[in-house]
Amino acid sequence: MATVLVCNQVWNLWDPILNADPLNAVTYSHFLWASVLFGYLTYDTLYSLLFFSWSSGASFLLHHAVGLAGCSLGLFANKLALFGLAIEVFFEATTPLLQLLGCLKLAGYSGKAYKLLGLAFTCQFFLCRVVIANLYFARLAATVVALEDRPWWAWAGVAVFAFLNTLNAYWFVKLVQIAAAGLGKKKKASMQTAAADKGTRGIAQAAAAAAAGCRSPKTAPPLTGPADKCAHDGHLASTGEPTFVIAAKKVEVRAYATDTIKVE
Repeated sequence: MATVLVCNQVWNLWDPILNADPLNAVTYSHFLWASVLFGYLTYDTLYSLLFFSWSSGASFLLHHAVGLAGCSLGLFANKLALFGLAIEVFFEATTPLLQLLGCLKLAGYSGKAYKLLGLAFTCQFFLCRVVIANLYFARLAATVVALEDRPWWAWAGVAVFAFLNTLNAYWFVKLVQIAAAGLGKKKKASMQTAAADKGTRGIAQAAAAAAAGCRSPKTAPPLTGPADKCAHDGHLASTGEPTFVIAAKKVEVRAYATDTIKVE
């Protein structure tokens, strides 16, 4: 539905009639598709109220309620057509990617394509619902302020647009926080993996040196006595022909069947 609305309304953004008088002009094309949007928002709001809890989507329902108020201004008062269709086009343009992400999440897919789509959605949201939407809002506010007589419906249009832009700013902050949290987890996991790999290599080398009867020239004490053993990092290892078992985070050094040293 969002795709159909956007494809049919985007051309009206350049309609010379609407641009000549953005507060009062109305066209049949705009009226038709604004009616479709009004019906869609009414259905979606009722569906959400019936099948979802208020607490789970309060901001979503507020968005729909204010959107219905804006549609009422455009349809029943025949006002603010240009700014109403700008909201339709640039707000609903982000819906297809949002729905696709929702379907992928329900399917349990969270691979690279999902993350790239999430990044694309965040960028599109910022462009359409933050940058362009605020440019149209600034045009609406400037047009209303320039009027000598400012009717109630003009200020109502400003209030509706301002509220919707505030919701968009709130949602965009949430998107950035989610993206930052995801990047933080990825960086932390990478650092932990690197540290684990480095630690495993160091442990393996230490265990090998201890089992082979060698010593580090900096840390190991000199060999003394007939026991033919060397101290390495606080552990004793018998010399001889050892067998090594090296795992991801543990190294077991077995010297014959008598001595077993675990280095963790």
